Amino acid sequence: MNPPRVMLLPRCECTVKMMHAYVLALLLSGATALAADKPRSHIDIAVGDMTPGAVKVVRWKGRPYVIVRTSDAMLADLRAQTPHTWSARPIADTPPAYFAFSGLSSARGCPVLHAPSGAPRYAPERLWQGGFYDACRFGEWDYAGRAIKQYDDQDEAMRRPDLDEAAVEIRANATLRLAR
Repeated sequence: MNPPRVMLLPRCECTVKMMHAYVLALLLSGATALAADKPRSHIDIAVGDMTPGAVKVVRWKGRPYVIVRTSDAMLADLRAQTPHTWSARPIADTPPAYFAFSGLSSARGCPVLHAPSGAPRYAPERLWQGGFYDACRFGEWDYAGRAIKQYDDQDEAMRRPDLDEAAVEIRANATLRLAR
């Protein structure tokens, strides 16, 4: 069997440029293929049809995410509720149009359920301003994903962490970009 023949090209500037272009094209195509294999770091969600006060649940990377489009009344309620949350993370004076967070509680990964304003809650001493609860471990969260103290004198052992926040960015065409 004869060895393969190697074809020698005359060394000229155009041949070297063509070889560089070929190598560069191979490298770029490999980088593109690798980028296509990487999981996306964001998801775009159409939110143009969400009215103020609406709650939407989407699935991304096998997990539910909750998106809340706030109304002025919801923001006022969230500010009033801040002293009753574990984190006391403040609500900004400039209204964020949306909050987004994981739809799973940190307690055994139980899904959080929506309970609108006025719905029954675990501790009826305070008016329920709306938010989410976890039927597995009796946690409650407001529309910003902050864990709520059920009683003012509640022991630290009963503390629940806030729901995991997702970064949001409003994009053109009423699209919300959700990133993790």
